[in-house]
Amino acid sequence: MKRIRVPRSISFNSMLIYVALFCVSSFALLEHVTISVGAFSPIKFYLLYLGFFCILMQIKTLSRCLLKKKYFYVLLAVFVFCMFLAISMLANRGSSMGMPLYSTVRIVLFLVELFALMIVLAETGRGTAALKFLFWYTLLIVGVNDALMFSRVITFGTSRHEYYIVGTKFSVSYLHMDLLTLWLMVYAKRSGGIRKRKLAVFLATVFIVMVTIRTNCMTGLLGCILLAAIFGWLQTKKRKLLYRLASPGVLVLAIVVSVLFIGAVDTIVGIPVVRYFVEEVLNRDTSITGRTNIYEMLLENMQGHWLQGYGYGNANKTAMKLFGYANVQNGLMQWVLQIGVPATVSMLALFVQVFRQLKHSNGEKRELVMPLVILVYLYVILATIETTFNMAFIMWFALIFMLVTERRENQMTEQVQRVGST
Repeated sequence: MKRIRVPRSISFNSMLIYVALFCVSSFALLEHVTISVGAFSPIKFYLLYLGFFCILMQIKTLSRCLLKKKYFYVLLAVFVFCMFLAISMLANRGSSMGMPLYSTVRIVLFLVELFALMIVLAETGRGTAALKFLFWYTLLIVGVNDALMFSRVITFGTSRHEYYIVGTKFSVSYLHMDLLTLWLMVYAKRSGGIRKRKLAVFLATVFIVMVTIRTNCMTGLLGCILLAAIFGWLQTKKRKLLYRLASPGVLVLAIVVSVLFIGAVDTIVGIPVVRYFVEEVLNRDTSITGRTNIYEMLLENMQGHWLQGYGYGNANKTAMKLFGYANVQNGLMQWVLQIGVPATVSMLALFVQVFRQLKHSNGEKRELVMPLVILVYLYVILATIETTFNMAFIMWFALIFMLVTERRENQMTEQVQRVGST
């Protein structure tokens, strides 16, 4: 009689790795939950503490690979970024805008844990497993949010200023786009042929459009349509043209253009076709909901703060005091406002280093991470008028770093050993 093989239970070390992944990803994906649930703020610190402990238990794995070339330069970029964050924190410790100590310590912990965890996942061949975990976790978050949003069993804020369990209307839209991206990476090829994948992307897009209309998020609407269009292109024979996006030079160019938009916005919205689209189709004023007013005041109010900013975590309070708006309405300039030009440039250097490794990776890995690369560029595009460079944005870069440096042979060895021990 044939014996039934029962899978071995997960090891303690594996459990620590996935607990760390849960903690780090929760900090990124649930970044804006505190807007609607203020009590969640201290929990984020506890998550980082727990994640740090779990990653510290992987010190043996980390110690033997930190100096490897494929990890060293990215970790060096992380270190420089953290150093400039600390300098900004010290320079603004007596700021009237608020004390940046608490927020800066949290982001430094997050960065250290995030990239250390990515190295552990890469060294142990858990890239695919990590993607599956993030997909199901994001699906759970989105499911809970949508259930509350459409049923209105629990509401946050007023009808005029409605919030959601995950934060703002932008958080809701972006999480749906993140989920679609993760699905495309993990399960799309299992859904059948190209036609079925295109149909699945189309249906998902229709649902996301319904969500963005429900939340009145026009940025999310434009973003999801653009994302779906590019994902559709990714399913065609001409998809290799998109591989050019894996270039660090193209990434830098896209980010620079997103900043230059500030200076060109008045000229752009003055074009009759654009004016008609903004006023009649989007039903918005040509100041793009006050963004042009912010941009005009930005250069003047940054005088004396270009080097250290106003302190990380003080962006909303600073923008409200200086401009009368909640933020700068531009992804990169939001970071400049907080931490200054040198620290922001060091953050960009980290992104560029990740893309440099991506450019030199093999075709199989590049094809695997292309949905994430497209998602990154989408957020860069949206950063021209929104603050999309958040913790989840940084996490997507870290995932690309992990996937292009992953040791696939480790994964095969572990699987062979697991089969042999059953």
